[in-house]
Amino acid sequence: MNDLTFNWITETPNVPALVNFFLQNVDEKYISFGEYQSNLATPGKGWATDIEQKLLLQMQTLVANAKSPNPKALLAEAKLQTTLQAIAVVRFNLEGPFRSAHLEDIVVARQTTTQGTGTKFLNWLESECRLRGATHLTLETGATNNHAAQFFTNRGFTPISVVRIKQL
Repeated sequence: MNDLTFNWITETPNVPALVNFFLQNVDEKYISFGEYQSNLATPGKGWATDIEQKLLLQMQTLVANAKSPNPKALLAEAKLQTTLQAIAVVRFNLEGPFRSAHLEDIVVARQTTTQGTGTKFLNWLESECRLRGATHLTLETGATNNHAAQFFTNRGFTPISVVRIKQL
């Protein structure tokens, strides 16, 4: 995995391929509060029926805003030569005393989950967030996504809250 490269995505031609990559490498365990907030999923029902269109619009917007002087969110990729290995969405909140970046999504190709791709990509993302002025990196994992929870715990993340939901 020495040939892994990491980049913020600033061009839109490959956005449909990024959407397909996301959909091929996540399951319902991936769903967390962030997916509900962004209408990508519905509590008790799973992924939105129009998730592909919603992801396409979300990613196109991220890429379109990537070249602005201080983007609030960015889309990143990890590639092994020309093959996509992982993608991530990072949202920045760099004003006020708690200057943070929030890792909204990180999706690693299923076939590379034990090869260090996720760790290397996360290390790069952390470094990039520090360079932009973040002092903390936050994230959420789905309530039943034990593999992801353990992955992040092993890399220094600690739980700070539990989100609960009730339909009204």
